[in-house]
Amino acid sequence: MSTEKTPYKAIQEELNRAVKLSPLNSDQIQNELRLITSLFDRYSDDIPTMVESYENRCLGYIKTIKDNNGTPVQALGDDRSTYVIPIKGDTTKLWLDIDDLCSKSIQNFKENVEIYRNSTLDCVLENVSDFYKLLMEQNVTEKIVKDEIKSVCQSFRMNIKWAKTFNALTAGNFESRVDDLLKIQSGAIAAQWCYNNLDEDQDYPIENHKSHDHKIFIVRGSWADEGGYLSGDITYLDTVMSDLMTTGCSCYLTFFFNVSDLPKKLQSEKYSELRRKNIKSPPISPAPAENIIAPKEYRGLSGMLKKLFGA
Repeated sequence: MSTEKTPYKAIQEELNRAVKLSPLNSDQIQNELRLITSLFDRYSDDIPTMVESYENRCLGYIKTIKDNNGTPVQALGDDRSTYVIPIKGDTTKLWLDIDDLCSKSIQNFKENVEIYRNSTLDCVLENVSDFYKLLMEQNVTEKIVKDEIKSVCQSFRMNIKWAKTFNALTAGNFESRVDDLLKIQSGAIAAQWCYNNLDEDQDYPIENHKSHDHKIFIVRGSWADEGGYLSGDITYLDTVMSDLMTTGCSCYLTFFFNVSDLPKKLQSEKYSELRRKNIKSPPISPAPAENIIAPKEYRGLSGMLKKLFGA
């Protein structure tokens, strides 16, 4: 079969050939499904190449931050100039955390790209199997067969674009998580989880994070945590950070840098006592919140997918 054929034409020829061979026995059906799988692989993106591209993107982002000793940010306004939010303090642990995040992100990508590819192939084979079953039915008209072939071909043409969809699902996830770590390095003491309701309308993420919505998670080892300024029902941010790496997750975090910005139930008696005595408030973050510019939020990811792929 010529590789110049379009995906639609290639599978159309296979289905038409199956019609001429019908009714198909079980061995013939299995052979036909193997041929369809071969077509799927021929017209799909190569997974090792996708993994290599993702790895290069992650490593490239780390290199950009290290080269600039901070996060390059494009200014708003007419000039669109770029400036850098510098990284302050001892960065030894930061780089170790970022390298660990990079390794986990790449491994996560490898595992999920296989799952996504296989689940998409399963859909293709299910459609084709249903078509073969149709051929075995009595009194099936030629028009019904032609209409079904058209439907299967159109579905196949869309499904072989699975790599494009998957890349969109993972777009910006690693970069956003790195930016979260940079905020923690800048003195963030807590973060509020923001859930995107659009996640409910797509196949991914396979994990529902709605239970985290609006919850505030404390940064373990922050100046406020170690200083005893926080109390109450505390859940540490590092216990849920991995959830943000779920493929397709468009949740994001908003950070707190001052104890006074947190709900009173999270403010300790030590902090309240200082306020009652009109003593100067406990030291605020080394980098006050007003000096921190939030990274781009990927809240529009699900909407973007709908617009691009009609998913």
